[in-house]
Amino acid sequence: MKRHALALLLLVTPGVAQEITPAPTAEILPSPSPTPAVAKIEVNIVGAVSRAGRYSVVKEAGVVGAIAAAGWFVDTGDQKKVKIIRRSSEGKPLTIIVNVAAITNGEKQDMTLEPEDIISVGQKLVNF
Repeated sequence: MKRHALALLLLVTPGVAQEITPAPTAEILPSPSPTPAVAKIEVNIVGAVSRAGRYSVVKEAGVVGAIAAAGWFVDTGDQKKVKIIRRSSEGKPLTIIVNVAAITNGEKQDMTLEPEDIISVGQKLVNF
């Protein structure tokens, strides 16, 4: 890497120029490589969340990240019985029950999502 010297002329007294060379500074580094694109997947979130709809999320976001993208649960949303509906390798629907409350409490690990998963959040049953 080439360094270029920089010299400045400073007029200290009228008519007398003095050359000043600044102290060396950190070398200018080349631009970093572009950050690789993060693969995103499309999932559908329905039910008792603030903003149900189709979301593009990183696969590693898991169920918790996807529900957070949808604005989290509404007050009556059942955090203990969230359904993940996906197609099996045979093309049949497969339903997985996820306890998001246990994940957010650190009791269980989050579940990785697959493209086109449907996350269905039901309502809590209220007893009077």
